[in-house]
Amino acid sequence: MTLRSCARRSLAALAAASAVAVLAGVLYLRADKRQVFFEVAGEYAAARPLETIRAGGQPARLVELVNHRGEAVVTAWVRRPERLAPAYRTLLVYAGRETGRKLLDLVPARDDLVLVGVQYPFAAPRTAGEWLRGPRELRRAAFRTVAGGLLAVSFLERDERLDSARLVVLGSSLGSSFAVIHAALDPRVPRLVVGGGGGARPVVLRVRAAARGPPTRGRRLATAAELLVASFEPLRYVADVAPRETIVIGARSDRVFPAASTVALYERARQPKQLRWMEGRHVSGRLGADLDEVLAELDRALGPARPAD
Repeated sequence: MTLRSCARRSLAALAAASAVAVLAGVLYLRADKRQVFFEVAGEYAAARPLETIRAGGQPARLVELVNHRGEAVVTAWVRRPERLAPAYRTLLVYAGRETGRKLLDLVPARDDLVLVGVQYPFAAPRTAGEWLRGPRELRRAAFRTVAGGLLAVSFLERDERLDSARLVVLGSSLGSSFAVIHAALDPRVPRLVVGGGGGARPVVLRVRAAARGPPTRGRRLATAAELLVASFEPLRYVADVAPRETIVIGARSDRVFPAASTVALYERARQPKQLRWMEGRHVSGRLGADLDEVLAELDRALGPARPAD
């Protein structure tokens, strides 16, 4: 066998091994990961207080949700009126990555509302090493976010003595995926509301990438990102929310989650479901008028809470 033949066979074997590795990676990223969320969550053990402030005239706490293994899964802001009205609701919110404490100011304080904001445990990479670890850390953060929401419901039931039948899970922007997954996995959630979000992540990513560069580059980025976030695509989960209610609120001028994304999520959901449209843009902490419209839509969608029995 000549040296050239050996080289050809070696290259062919390397190419075959690479193809198998890529295929295995794709299958892994696309595999059903429902059980992983429960494994990461574990059983609720405690909520460690980290910070106490006043927001909207009401006390608010930043707590660290800890599971039975002693692992701090996520942090969450909790704002509860000092005197909670009998006809109360609990709103558990998944919002954008940078919303954080601002959520307490964005959602008006009311004596009939307990607000819980699950924090997304991911920091943007800065160093070369952090960029290399970025995809893995991004996925870990997504699993921890939903797992933390599962623990948050247990915290509300056990420590806060709140009725989960009065719970509404709201997902906005980036948080829409987490809210859909949580509601699909957790039978304690009676109602899901998606505002300023949607499904069909490749559509969303392609639109955002196209706004920043050539369409070809946008398609490549969308394809790569689709593989990375396939486990968290809300279209894979939203049908499992039924027979509990799903309410989707879309913005006609939303440039982050276009109408096609909102409609795709609504169409994949099962009854009972509602689709509502508002005229504003994508909701963020800088869009006061649009946020007010979303909150007004949310109030209309939810209707009045019933007094406690």
